[in-house]
Amino acid sequence: MPDSVGFVEATEPFRGELLAHCYRMLGSIQDAEDLVQETYLRAWRSYGGFEGRSSVRTWLYQIATNRCLTELAKSSRRVLPSGLSGPKPDPDGHLDEAGTEVNWLQPAPDAMVIPDSADPAAIVAARAGLRLALIASLQYLPPRQRAVLVLRDVLAFPASEVAVMLSTTTASVKSALQRARARLGELALADGQITEPTAPRARALLDRYIAAFENADAAALERLLLEDATLEATPLRTWFAGRNTCVPFLRNHLLGSPGDWRMLATSANGQPAAAAYTRDQHGIYQPYGICVLTLTGSGIRRISSFGDPRLVTVFGFGPDMAPGEGRPIGSLQSLTPGGTGGYLSESADGHQHAVGARFLRGRRSERFLSRSRRVFLGVGTPPSITQPQERKPIAMSVPSTMGALQQTSLNGPQDLRLITDAPVPSPGPGEVLLRVTAAGVNFVDISQARGTFAGGPQPPYLAGIEGSGEITAVGEGVTDLEPGAHVIGVGIAGGAFAEYMVLPAAAAVRVPAGWADEQALGLVVSWPTALAALKPLGGVTSGQTVLIHAAAGGTGQAAVKMAKHYGATVIATASPAKHEVVRALGADHVIDSRRADLAAEVLRLTGGAGADLVLESVGGATLHASLAATKRVTGRLVVYGLAGGEAAITNWDLVYKHQVHVIGLNIGILIQAASQIFGDVMGEMFGLVAAGVLGPGQPTTYPLAEGPKALAELEARATVGRLALLP
Repeated sequence: MPDSVGFVEATEPFRGELLAHCYRMLGSIQDAEDLVQETYLRAWRSYGGFEGRSSVRTWLYQIATNRCLTELAKSSRRVLPSGLSGPKPDPDGHLDEAGTEVNWLQPAPDAMVIPDSADPAAIVAARAGLRLALIASLQYLPPRQRAVLVLRDVLAFPASEVAVMLSTTTASVKSALQRARARLGELALADGQITEPTAPRARALLDRYIAAFENADAAALERLLLEDATLEATPLRTWFAGRNTCVPFLRNHLLGSPGDWRMLATSANGQPAAAAYTRDQHGIYQPYGICVLTLTGSGIRRISSFGDPRLVTVFGFGPDMAPGEGRPIGSLQSLTPGGTGGYLSESADGHQHAVGARFLRGRRSERFLSRSRRVFLGVGTPPSITQPQERKPIAMSVPSTMGALQQTSLNGPQDLRLITDAPVPSPGPGEVLLRVTAAGVNFVDISQARGTFAGGPQPPYLAGIEGSGEITAVGEGVTDLEPGAHVIGVGIAGGAFAEYMVLPAAAAVRVPAGWADEQALGLVVSWPTALAALKPLGGVTSGQTVLIHAAAGGTGQAAVKMAKHYGATVIATASPAKHEVVRALGADHVIDSRRADLAAEVLRLTGGAGADLVLESVGGATLHASLAATKRVTGRLVVYGLAGGEAAITNWDLVYKHQVHVIGLNIGILIQAASQIFGDVMGEMFGLVAAGVLGPGQPTTYPLAEGPKALAELEARATVGRLALLP
């Protein structure tokens, strides 16, 4: 088995630049993230055989580049509107909106792809290699020419190394590079007059652009735009050239009234940008997309608007804003370059706040990830999906004793006892005290109660690991959470089945705005488990078939929704009484989880091929059926539970009988051994929440005293969805 620690230490330093490389190749930051995950998964699987004939960096680039080439072979070129046709002369003419047949280019947040470096020259070079115009031009090159040009001219790999990466000759590499350079020359890429986004002039122009939009001031925009300015806005095919055409279009069709737009400063592709929101009929600002500005010293040359609400969360902003919200950053007139490649803004209280960089997937979430290594599920403190307004500390009274469920043996949950005089814990340094309003009921609680959880607590102990509620006190050193905040968190120390529990502050995530505390259960256990099994470990892609066991449970339901979102065909198992619930989630086929010929039925539904990916949490006989139902050689079986008991797999089984990839998933170990992957999972998950794929659900609730009943029903698989205890 590969050395987990050694692999992470050897490969993690290159994750950010690999993301930038895949983005240059694919033109999509979301696709690039997926490809980087696949790169690391493939590297992990083959790390034991890495002989060091090249550097680790070169080896990773070889894997990533070839994965990009495979992906490009089955997808169409990503474009901007200006790459489809000429500009329209009439600002009031028909607007041609593209359908799904057009694959749009996406911008990339600087905070994800621009390296942290003390060397200004390195930052400038990184920005130059990510300019929106360059990325758009690269998409015109055939994939292998694109790879050669990026590897040689942008990344400066020697031709001989590029030849090895692409399994070709040095002469072929040189020939492809000449053709690629010639093609880019024909496209007349000109960015020599672009002002760096850290320049004071660029900051001032961005500030004025945002103010003009928010005030619906067409005259101010006219003063900002150069005479030959262009405006394009996906998903419209229509675009405009010339200030005299762009300004009437903005004034008559886009600006609306003062207050209709809200914009937050950020940076993309090494250029100033803004996350844009539009006001709905209820006064709530809903995400619109990202606007990227191409500037000169004299004004705005190009406005590239990307009307995709999902990009707002990719750039680290919340999915909506209430009226008056969204200005914790104060005046945008004092923008300074942020150390993460985004911007910092100074507010009226004199404090600097990160703008759009507090919850980014990928390498830039290191602040949040470094804390996650210290706790079982330290998922940091992202901005509660919607950015919370600052609150002053609230003084709260806390009793000295509380009600709690105490596990008195390792014989099972029937030995849970309600006690009424348990001492209320006190938060230590880096901890918060939570008044629990809802506690999640999970299979791990059963595993601990039966003594099968590795390293689990010894009785007597206060049970439960997942709790949500209101913070009543904070320990020393806690600065980003305050009394009165509603959070959800998980801690291996337990104590969630109680009226109060202590959590590491690093393990507390704010409850999303508009959600009840019990509706947030799953955000830090079930949903990340399902997503990790599907994406970074399972590698699900559109068109594949996924078999999901226990699909009516909390993790299973989330897995069904996500798998359908990713374009998979879903075969789900559940007991007959739960079939309609699972069908309503979107499952294509639902079969009885207890049928003896389960594997044969899956093979029948897949034409004898088997499932590309199986998510297995049951164990026992179901695990053996899953092995038989998985596609030979390329199929993946992700095991993340053993509710039905253990099952033995021999090396003979894998060599002569099943020939599948078996992957074990323990969310705590994932954090410890590959915290960056877990950070990416959390970023992706909050993006799914913002996109509406995952939303607040209503768990089945029990009074705290009925905890033994809730656990018994869960163990007997007599429940549907999430379960919660209410103290």
